[in-house]
Amino acid sequence: MKELLKMKDSLTENETINLLSFEQTDILKGIAILLVVVSHVGLQWTRFATPLGGIGVAIFLALSGYGLSKSYDRFGLKEYWRKRIIAVIVPYFIVELIMLPMNHETPLSFLLDITLIKPQFRLGWYLNYLLLWYVIFWCVKQLKMPPLNETIVFVLFSVALGIYFNFASPLRFEQSLSFLVGLIAARYDMRKYICKKNCMLLLLTAVFVLGIKQTKYVRNWPSTGLNVVDLIIKSSALVAVMMFVYLFQNWNGWKIFIPVGKVSYELYLVHGYALQFFYMSFSKGKALLLFLITSIIVTIALYYFDYFLKHFLKSKMLTTVKNPENS
Repeated sequence: MKELLKMKDSLTENETINLLSFEQTDILKGIAILLVVVSHVGLQWTRFATPLGGIGVAIFLALSGYGLSKSYDRFGLKEYWRKRIIAVIVPYFIVELIMLPMNHETPLSFLLDITLIKPQFRLGWYLNYLLLWYVIFWCVKQLKMPPLNETIVFVLFSVALGIYFNFASPLRFEQSLSFLVGLIAARYDMRKYICKKNCMLLLLTAVFVLGIKQTKYVRNWPSTGLNVVDLIIKSSALVAVMMFVYLFQNWNGWKIFIPVGKVSYELYLVHGYALQFFYMSFSKGKALLLFLITSIIVTIALYYFDYFLKHFLKSKMLTTVKNPENS
């Protein structure tokens, strides 16, 4: 908090900081979804894959916070909810509609499901949490405060949500700072803090804390202590990954992550259902093969269907130019 108070309030509401390019955003999305998928698949064999999923979700949340801020700098809140519906709700609705026969939902539960208020999707907690931040962002922006005051309000919301979810949902608690990281990265020029030394320090912090978490002493801590440990791991790793991509943005090897990043949301939705193969009467080897084939084919099909549907809906529902924030 002290660091935030010391920041010079030199930016107006319409000024922007170009920290992440569109290409870097796709790279980070590609990294994030691969971490999530590897985590969920790896859990079929070992619990040590668990932290990867949380780090991937943290990256997604930070990019959402960053993207929303950049979109607001250009368009304000004009058609805010229409853009969120087209980008997030529509693809989710398509998948949920296809899987409706398997879910056996009542009309009320289906309504709560597709609006993300109470998703039936096994990985829907992330989308529900993201929706919560969408609402918070919209409400805070309505107040049109100076940047520093606005940042302090977002910090207070992060703390309040952290206190609540410490008891209600550890998965959400460990992401308490993720969206905030994206908001701050979009509002303030953080590039002077990005260096190899800080990147390595944060990475080592995440690895060290993850290591001590495996000890019997830490494992016996109360739930609040363990939640804080997870928060440190996810937050440190999140910033380290973002720094790493920024520092080595000219590496040609990143290009492989770009197409994965473009289909990351569709892959997130599809792989959540494809994980059911691991709970059927197959060997894990066959289940993995079916999981990969299904995830790849259905993700690509869903992506192109979403692509054309989104463009159609944007042409009918939106009057602003193409929104640079696509999450």
